[in-house]
Amino acid sequence: MLARNYRPLRDYDPRARAAERSAMRYDPAGLVFAVLALVLCVLLILRRPRAPVLLFATDVIAVVDTPSCGLGMVTRRNIVRGEVLWEEEPLAQLTIDDAQVAADAALLALQSDAQTVLALAQMRSGAPPDPKGYSHLPGMKVFADQIVRYQAARSFEALSPERQRRWMGLCDSLALHASGSAKTAAGVYHSNSFGTAADGQRTSVLFEVISRINHSCAPNVDVVTDVHLERARGRLVALRDISAGDEVLVSYLGSVGSVRMALPTEARRLDLRRKHRFICACERCGPASAAMRAQHERDEREAVRRDVQVAGEVAEYNAACTGGR
Repeated sequence: MLARNYRPLRDYDPRARAAERSAMRYDPAGLVFAVLALVLCVLLILRRPRAPVLLFATDVIAVVDTPSCGLGMVTRRNIVRGEVLWEEEPLAQLTIDDAQVAADAALLALQSDAQTVLALAQMRSGAPPDPKGYSHLPGMKVFADQIVRYQAARSFEALSPERQRRWMGLCDSLALHASGSAKTAAGVYHSNSFGTAADGQRTSVLFEVISRINHSCAPNVDVVTDVHLERARGRLVALRDISAGDEVLVSYLGSVGSVRMALPTEARRLDLRRKHRFICACERCGPASAAMRAQHERDEREAVRRDVQVAGEVAEYNAACTGGR
């Protein structure tokens, strides 16, 4: 039998053994080092660039979560100018013309209010307003937005639950940037639709994939909407060569060469802020300073004040015409 190396009882000191066990259990320097190492590992994980999450993809384009602008679209290979990157049928299409307005009492009243805005603008300036600038007249936005909300709500209610779910999967910029506002079908449509006007007919369409594209005042693609076909289609057409991995960018102000795209930088920014609730800092507009953002806040408040004032004048005019009823 092997002898064990026992410590003689006379050498046993309980206090020394307790101190030895305490030193083994708690080492302040070691604990601090362990905490610092853990914090460093967490920071390295957070700073490590993550691969974008693909939400939709073809061999040409992909919808991903971008670092600074939410969802967006990128190319998966080199694109040449004039190439069609993607095409799809719209989730919804809203069309308004004279015949439709005449058959709908609510639309007819809103159209009449818009005509009153034009009449008031002519009274103030002494000349008929330029049709190209109708959308920027004080008060016009109030009634144009009401028309969109009215039509969008009716269109949404007529869709299947599946198409309603896809509709509501898009962003509502009005609810996103307004505290306490709830996401609505009309807000989603207002934020994401593309509009065209021709032959006295105004048409707007809502796309599930195309509507994911972010804005630039120097876009690299254009949205070509064929609304007069039996089944409407929207196509993404490259305006210039695009390298693989670059973000696909479209103008929310209309096609290149349109009136709104020709506006000065600050006017474009105000237009975008009022509808989409952001200040553009694209390569054409440049970065927005804190002072510039504050000025935009003041400009927007003044624009809203003028809209409310003109809307009140329209209400007074209507009341006078109906004898106050």
